[in-house]
Amino acid sequence: MEFYFLIMFKFFAILLSVLILILVILKAFFYTRKLEIKAEKPQRDFYQKEIILGGKTFFVDIAEENIDRARGLSGRDVLGINQGMLFIFKDADKYPFWMKGMLFGIDFIWIKEGKIIEFSKNAMPKESIVPKIYFPSQPVDMVLEIVAG
Repeated sequence: MEFYFLIMFKFFAILLSVLILILVILKAFFYTRKLEIKAEKPQRDFYQKEIILGGKTFFVDIAEENIDRARGLSGRDVLGINQGMLFIFKDADKYPFWMKGMLFGIDFIWIKEGKIIEFSKNAMPKESIVPKIYFPSQPVDMVLEIVAG
């Protein structure tokens, strides 16, 4: 009987040792693996449309949501001659625009119900404590920003 217990004890000791070894190997394998999390910029890509205004064709990014309108063209290095950004609002109003984070000059084209109301030409970014605010003289439901000129 003693012999049987001794064999069983050795068997369980070997089994326990093998299980511990397997756990150590698995832990080492998973511990040394790197967890890669790719950080994405908290900004959305705009969708684009082709528009014709005054006989000229523009490829514009559409800004319909508040987050897109707030970002606008800020941070971009350049804007092509036939590119722009079209801000679309549900209701007509005198929406204010500024040049925060802009790296180049733009023209504002103020539009209501598909018709050009007025222009604000050559709005240039300037370093100042209080940025200049641009707004139309009457309510508009769309604003097109294009490269100055």
